[in-house]
Parts: sequence; C-alpha cells; structure tokens
Amino acid sequence: MIKVVKFTDVDPESHLSSPRGRAVMFGYAGVDYLTACIFTQENHERVGPLWYFQLPTMHQTLELLSKAVALMADNTFDPMDYKHHVKGLMQDYEGQVPIFASILSYPNTIELLEGLEKSYFGVRYGECALSYDGDAWLLFRRIADELLDDLRDRTNLRFPY
Repeated sequence: MIKVVKFTDVDPESHLSSPRGRAVMFGYAGVDYLTACIFTQENHERVGPLWYFQLPTMHQTLELLSKAVALMADNTFDPMDYKHHVKGLMQDYEGQVPIFASILSYPNTIELLEGLEKSYFGVRYGECALSYDGDAWLLFRRIADELLDDLRDRTNLRFPY
C-alpha cells in the first residue's frame, strides 16, 4: 500500500517544515522530475517522444526548482501563491533572486515558460495539440541546471546533475 503523510502530521516540529526544509524537499522532488525528463529525452527513440508526459514534467521540474530557490531567498515565500505559474514567480522575485533575472533575460525564456505552463494545464489531460524542438529542450536544460546550481549554493547540498 501507499501511504502519504504531511511532515507536519508526523512531527509538527520537524525541520522539514521550515522554509529551508521545504526548499530542500522541493529541490529533491525537482531533481526526480528532471531525472525523468532526461531519461525520456535520452530514450525517445526506444520509448517514443512521450510529449504528453514530457512537457508537463518539464514544467513541474522548473516549478519545483524555482520554488526551492525562492524559499531560500525569502522565508516568507508561500509556494501556493504561484501554483503552477513559474513565469510570474520569476518575474515577481527577479529583484531578490539574481538567477531569476538572468534566466528571464535569455531569448525565448518567456515563450518556453508560457508554453510549459499551457502544457501543464492542457497537454497532460490530452486537451491540446503540441510541439517542441531541440532548442526548447536545450533552454529547459540550461534553466534547470542553473536553478540547481543556485540551489546548491544556497543550501550547500549536493544535488545530482
């Protein structure tokens, strides 16, 4: 059986309930999503492109990593305020989080983030047509890698990749 319990239900005083603890958990979850993205991209010839999985998973990766960075930068940050809206999160926090400003300055970042948000809401339920190219994948990887690097610097943890 599967049992899922909030940390605060198990231990209300858990360090995982702190902003840093939550950021770490967002970071590890983001790495899991990134691992799935990389696996499907590297094995697309064997398993197919899996677009209806890949694009929403790319979005979830960036959402989790962005929220982890924001939590480390601002301990009053509430991840629920930006439920699935990575672009808005980065735009609102670019003054406090230099990596967000840097990422937003790349050509096509806004287009990528908007497309991934649309995919999260529409593609995963099979309600939208879609496409993406190698440039979108490379930009996604660049953004994910830079968010992970920033998170490593802020937490002193060794995330893979």
